[in-house]
Amino acid sequence: MPPCFPRDGISFAVFLLVSPLLLSACSGRVETGDAHLSKVQTSSQSMVKDGLAGTKPAQESANSPSGSATANAGEGDMATMEAVSNGCLKAWRKACGGDKKGALAILGDLEKHYPGVLTVQMMTGQVYEHFGDNKEAVEHYRKAVTGSEFSSFHLFKLAEAMRKNGDHKGAAANYRKVIKMAPEFGAANLGLAKCLLAEDKQSAEARTLLGLAVQDKQVAAEAQLMLDQVEPGAKAGN
Repeated sequence: MPPCFPRDGISFAVFLLVSPLLLSACSGRVETGDAHLSKVQTSSQSMVKDGLAGTKPAQESANSPSGSATANAGEGDMATMEAVSNGCLKAWRKACGGDKKGALAILGDLEKHYPGVLTVQMMTGQVYEHFGDNKEAVEHYRKAVTGSEFSSFHLFKLAEAMRKNGDHKGAAANYRKVIKMAPEFGAANLGLAKCLLAEDKQSAEARTLLGLAVQDKQVAAEAQLMLDQVEPGAKAGN
């Protein structure tokens, strides 16, 4: 089961565009070519445009009593959506090409022009994680999750970064939230199992989680390898 979608307009649009990149290695996705990415972008923008019908303009939202000039400005603005999605994709390409400084510069510029858009924080965390800077990644993923607590995708990325940074207890708590929303999300089951095994090599719950993870083809091989290590001879479905 894939992660749940973010609920704000811009984050939803960029999620559709770049989430396949975020959940996989650079080489496997970015090299699919600009034509494919263009089709995905057109599709995602059409979906969001339909979903935002009747949404208040950015200026009206920012000036309304419940609006926020920083947190909500531009969230329903199609031009903002396009600028953020294009900028995030450009930054990710630079990161995949090894240009950390260039990627962060693009994202910093996006944050300056479109403050409070959660997707920018999400992608910034992804870039830091890509380069092994898990402490910095956690910081930005936390900001993204703060405004999107019900997105299992955001929570999953935060949990992954926390685990890689050595915070197994904190990561486990977030993995559990993800699994509650998406029980069949194999990568989350695998991540939680890793946290539990880091604390207890004989964890029965970890074995159960690995048994669930092997049902997800995206992580089946890694999950089976770990399952064989903690429970020799175990196979999916046994």
